[in-house]
Amino acid sequence: MKRRWTILFSVCLALALCACGARGAAVVSTSSAEQPFSIAEAEALIRPYDEAAAWLGAQDTVTREQAEALIAAVDEAFPGEGENMLGMFIDIARWEEDERQEFDVIPHSFCPTMFHEGVEVTDAVVRTECSEYDDGSVWETTRLEVTETYTGENEALADWSRTYVFDQTEDGWRFFTFDGQMNFSGEEWETSAPPLKSPVEGP
Repeated sequence: MKRRWTILFSVCLALALCACGARGAAVVSTSSAEQPFSIAEAEALIRPYDEAAAWLGAQDTVTREQAEALIAAVDEAFPGEGENMLGMFIDIARWEEDERQEFDVIPHSFCPTMFHEGVEVTDAVVRTECSEYDDGSVWETTRLEVTETYTGENEALADWSRTYVFDQTEDGWRFFTFDGQMNFSGEEWETSAPPLKSPVEGP
């Protein structure tokens, strides 16, 4: 829920900044459009995050070298998210202890990924929003939303979904934010989390 309010705040802030950028001009018209995006391409975009989370969640311990490689792999596609993801699975305070070279993976923290049974990429859509101002200026944004949903029979995950949001840039799709619940924690998840569909390679 906090993540969702953060996204709404970011959108409102962007709109406010846009209005300022338009030198106080008033919006005279807005339009929006959406088109489907390839599921296979969407899976490829989110794979670095999902693969790292699925692998890490299946470990009992992780070395500092493995963790650093994992952070680098995630940050390459999801800037700044590598250490955030690591913090879902280990005591991040211990990560700050430079002399420590091995870390216990929290056994009851679960991050659903497309590598787990019952989790699928169910939707991928490109949304374009366009606003025209009375001074003739135009503001347009194009974003890709990739949504994973749990479609299995585990009641604890019945309403779960997570959306990856990407901005369109000249160089392609750039990660912007997440929407939805990232992970679950509690002793019940040590035994009730759905298994991996197949082994996942780590760093």
